[in-house]
Amino acid sequence: MHSLQESLERLSSRQWLLLVGALFLITGLLVYGRAVHYDFVELDDALLIYENPKIQGYTLQNLRKIFTTYDPELYIPITLLSYQIDYAFGGTSPFVYHLDNLLLHIINALLFTVFARQVLKKRWVALICGFLFLVHPLHSEAAVWASARKDTLSTLFFLLSVLAYVWHARSGRQVTYVISLIAFALGLMSKVSIIPLPIVLFLFDYLDRRRFSRCLFLNKIPYVCIAILFGIVAIVGKAHVERPPFTDLLLMWVKSVAFFIQKILWPTGFSILYPFDGAITLRSPAFYGPLLLLLALLGIIAVAFLRRRRFVVLGVSFYLLTLAPSLYNLAKFPDYYITSDRYAYVPSIGLFLLAGAGLLWLERAATRVLALAIVLALAVVTFLHIPVWRNHEVLAQHVLSIYPRSRIAWMDLGNALRDRGDVEGAHRAYNASLAIRDDPRVNYNKALLLEMEGKPDDAIPLYEHAISLSISYDLARINLGRLYYERGRRADAREQFEKAAHYAPHLAMPHFNLGVLAMEDGSMEEAERFYRRAIDAEPRFADARVNLIVMLLKLGKTDSAVRELQQAFGAIPGEQRFRAMRDHLIAQGVIKK
Repeated sequence: MHSLQESLERLSSRQWLLLVGALFLITGLLVYGRAVHYDFVELDDALLIYENPKIQGYTLQNLRKIFTTYDPELYIPITLLSYQIDYAFGGTSPFVYHLDNLLLHIINALLFTVFARQVLKKRWVALICGFLFLVHPLHSEAAVWASARKDTLSTLFFLLSVLAYVWHARSGRQVTYVISLIAFALGLMSKVSIIPLPIVLFLFDYLDRRRFSRCLFLNKIPYVCIAILFGIVAIVGKAHVERPPFTDLLLMWVKSVAFFIQKILWPTGFSILYPFDGAITLRSPAFYGPLLLLLALLGIIAVAFLRRRRFVVLGVSFYLLTLAPSLYNLAKFPDYYITSDRYAYVPSIGLFLLAGAGLLWLERAATRVLALAIVLALAVVTFLHIPVWRNHEVLAQHVLSIYPRSRIAWMDLGNALRDRGDVEGAHRAYNASLAIRDDPRVNYNKALLLEMEGKPDDAIPLYEHAISLSISYDLARINLGRLYYERGRRADAREQFEKAAHYAPHLAMPHFNLGVLAMEDGSMEEAERFYRRAIDAEPRFADARVNLIVMLLKLGKTDSAVRELQQAFGAIPGEQRFRAMRDHLIAQGVIKK
């Protein structure tokens, strides 16, 4: 073991990086590789990827949208840009999205290893830290869930920013300082949760024993300004989201602090959802242990600071600081969640650095053997856990095996069963969810199931009930308006479409439906306005483009119709209706062949 350790230290920096990169690539593919062939899961993947028109095509219009809008409440343009790249290579095939996420996770493990080498000095210790980050089952969610791209991507920029800052602080090179600032900004545009980075940088100044001078504070000002800017952007995006009491969120965050430490030390019972339906109060026994642990952690920081145990101060403070932003994500009111595994993706770095410091302190052969055994055991646990992600039905069943009263998991299971045609099973799942608590989303999905069965009249009351529970439920209003329209209730249909357009102006369908109504009423200018709004919301919306072109031709606006047809070909090259229109216009001599 000593000879291996000495061999690692004798390698050049380039050889060291190549070795670690190769080891992590092989290990990552062995542990997570089969996940690249898994399906998308309904949770967020539909919203962010395969039903998201903003990522479907590299156009100036789509680029403008991802940098000027929220999706739906998060400002994540760099994450969406990465999805655009995936779409350019693989369309909506899950393979390329899963592969990119896995590669990002492997790169993050490599960057963390490089960083751990800078902090802990010993290469073998840094390698163990990197392996812990790579294979711990707590990180499987970030590695294999396509929608966790914002976590893997923001972490990549976070690590680049910290590394560049450390190099700047040690070498004085201004270029690395600029790189650090740019990486921080890109990271915040991937996910704002890395916002504590300016304070984290002070921890590394403290670790390197830098004097806390005026200059040291001044060089953090650009970081703070960037953090404030994107913090405001994030607050605006969540302004419309209903929030539970702050004290409830704070207590749930305290519970998550203890929860992650438990999961890191005893890695079992992982789930995409960790619902909490107990009383959220200081008097609840569920919070006694977490509160005591938090006080103990704060006490450890204080004692370690007084005794100059800098690694301890760094590790524990890093963990708490970087976990703090998750506080506002622990409730989807009225539901509360203990946490999500991906929220520990960055915070775990602090605990793994602390583990590395422990290895330095207990540096002996038996310790190194034990560390390698732990890494191997974690890799096996992760390998065995990965199959729960193979599709949405299996994932929902896994959640229910741990939390049988998770009404969201019952709804997700119902959706999965509905999508594969198991109508009876879907009804049972939806009814199980509604038996726990009435919910607009479950009523909406049950209404979809009834429509699939050919029972639209039975679906109408469920859509109406869903809207009564959530007045801004745009999808329910769109479907209810459609059913009203099919039954000749045009005024009621218009009302639903108008309200859907008001609550969700980013959706194309309500604008399209209003365009159809206006066109039927003979209000052509109004119809044109609605169709253009629908196309602006979803450039690949073929029906809206077809209706707009047909309407323009009927109005005699041939030049405008031809321009729209040319734009339609650019947006959706393979659409046969556009080819038929072009051939018709060529035959009439409107367009030259």
